[in-house]
Amino acid sequence: MEALGGVTRAQIEVDGTSVPYRRAGEGAPILLLRVHPRESDPAFVQGIARGRVFAPLVTPPLRRDRLEAWLLGLIEGLGLQAPGVVADAALAPLLARLVRHNAGLLGEVVFLAEE
Repeated sequence: MEALGGVTRAQIEVDGTSVPYRRAGEGAPILLLRVHPRESDPAFVQGIARGRVFAPLVTPPLRRDRLEAWLLGLIEGLGLQAPGVVADAALAPLLARLVRHNAGLLGEVVFLAEE
């Protein structure tokens, strides 16, 4: 684990794969899910003002069955309960189905407009 400027970088094992992530902020947990994660992300900085942001530095699986297992493993591995989610709009169909079939798994879900 490495902390720089209030941002901690770490990694966890999810579904047999190492997932590097960064986290910062305090308060309610927020997962930032990006199709193309990047180090300098305005959504990460803005999220810190609202809560404790966890941002995987890998692309989430883009198949419904794989995303569900990956996200469940990520939430469990990070020890989160009903985190809020801020995600790219491209993930909307996959996350909407996940929310419908797993009530209480996630808190508020917000989708970012395409850039």
